[in-house]
Amino acid sequence: MSLYDDEAEQIDNFCEHLHMTKTQMKTDIQNRADHLCSVIQMRKQTLLDELENVCSANVQYYEKTRQRAKKQHKIIGDSLDFAKRATTCDFGGAGDVQLLDIYSEMTARLLHLIHQAESDLHAVEMFNIRLDVPEKRKEESHLEKLFGSLVQGNISCADVERVASFNIDLTWPVSLTITKSQDFVVVGKMGAFEASGRIMFYSHHGRLLHCHELESNRLPYDVVCLHDGSILMSDNWGQLSTYAADGSVVCTWQDMFKGIGRLAVTNKNEILVTSSEQHSVLKYTNEGDLLASLPDNTSSGDNILQEPHYVATNDNDDVIVSDFKQNCIFIFDSAGTLLLRYGQDNAIQSQLKCLFALCCDPFNNMLVADFPNDQIYLVSPSGQFLGCLLTKKNGISCPNFVTLDHAGRLFVGQYGGEILVFRYLSCLKHA
Repeated sequence: MSLYDDEAEQIDNFCEHLHMTKTQMKTDIQNRADHLCSVIQMRKQTLLDELENVCSANVQYYEKTRQRAKKQHKIIGDSLDFAKRATTCDFGGAGDVQLLDIYSEMTARLLHLIHQAESDLHAVEMFNIRLDVPEKRKEESHLEKLFGSLVQGNISCADVERVASFNIDLTWPVSLTITKSQDFVVVGKMGAFEASGRIMFYSHHGRLLHCHELESNRLPYDVVCLHDGSILMSDNWGQLSTYAADGSVVCTWQDMFKGIGRLAVTNKNEILVTSSEQHSVLKYTNEGDLLASLPDNTSSGDNILQEPHYVATNDNDDVIVSDFKQNCIFIFDSAGTLLLRYGQDNAIQSQLKCLFALCCDPFNNMLVADFPNDQIYLVSPSGQFLGCLLTKKNGISCPNFVTLDHAGRLFVGQYGGEILVFRYLSCLKHA
């Protein structure tokens, strides 16, 4: 009965997703059609203006050529008429001699005019203009490229396969990061109410390399690997500490955030750390200099984030934040502008009981750990619920964190110290 209830609930979610997709796509198709119509109208006016300009320019050219030919024609005609009249005049007894001189001079002048006119004459070419349009049989393909087409098929949540599991000496692991050498570092504490924490370095086979116990009452929040291979850890003292690959402390920056501080690293090697008491995500350089506080609440006068919990980033350097108090996921661009709020007013709201850790896969999908429900969800970049990636059937029990490495392995840390490793491949399958 429980399985059938789950199936019925999943079908309801799929139907709701289909309805939302239909509504969104109707809007997209209408907007696309309106856009293409406006482009066509603009193209029509551009062609008409271009036709008018080209034709006007060529008409002016022909008219100038006509006027020049007409002028030369008149000059030669006037000269010829003058010559005819002059040769008919009576010059008296010496007329033959005078007429011969006049005739020779006029003939020379006329020949000069004729030669000059011939040198100015040139063949007038006929100007042609036409409309270059696609072949009739290819118009549909051109339109399809411009408008797009519907791609139908089933969404596959993802392909996961459990490949390993091991236990570490931390009953309450809170974070894991993969090093440059494909080893990993885990931070946490021995129990939920333990007063001090540990940072532990393991080989990629799960063998303990280094273990460092922190000072009393100092508890780690998160750990990430920077682009240079160094390890960065946040703690409940508001500090960010950098460790070398051998486990030695490189430096510690104090007073970097207030409250709970989770970490992420952008493509530019910038450090993101949540500050639950400051209701923001702070962005630092890899040298500890503050760059920005996201989002910019000064303009709105209100706190968009109430209790930021975990933070992640994707290939676009968008900042993804889970808000523990609002039970929502917020997505901001790198400048802090809100792009998406996910988790309320949709079909998945009833399922997201407690948003814990999150990370992004290579396709910018979000993997969200739901601690009390023993599930890992997969959410698309646009906020569509793609399904439950991992459940109790996969051995999920109280997941504390989710981490992906570059080899496509998914690490899930669980209360009790168990680390599960899955082969993960996210994809969209089309019919």
